Amino acid sequence: MTTRVLRLAGVASCLLGGASLVLFVMSLVLNPWDHRVSLTDDFHFGLWRGHAVFFNDSEYGPYQGSVVGLADADGNVDPPLEREIKWGYSFGGYFRYFHRTDATLWTLMLSLLWPLAIFGLPAVIWLRLWWRRGNG
Repeated sequence: MTTRVLRLAGVASCLLGGASLVLFVMSLVLNPWDHRVSLTDDFHFGLWRGHAVFFNDSEYGPYQGSVVGLADADGNVDPPLEREIKWGYSFGGYFRYFHRTDATLWTLMLSLLWPLAIFGLPAVIWLRLWWRRGNG
């Protein structure tokens, strides 16, 4: 029973590690402005520079630090933001959320190195043990 579970976990890790590697390589070639999957009108998925990108505005694309408003000398932003949430790029994640009375813009980016490491390392170890057992 334990051997079967470990074998199944090894195969699953190889499949998920391989899928993570394919997504990572694709992210180096594709960009979410030209190639994306739209799950709803306000929820889109794309790949970009080693990241999985989720965003809400297909015309604008994922937010990458562009101008969303202009501030005057007193610091008043036009158009005024009702809510702004920022989580800078750390630990492979990035999140921005801007809400105005007329529009909302948000972007979530997650590094594909995390699933590559989480699934790839056990897959390599499992394949090495499997290879040594069969040829040793």
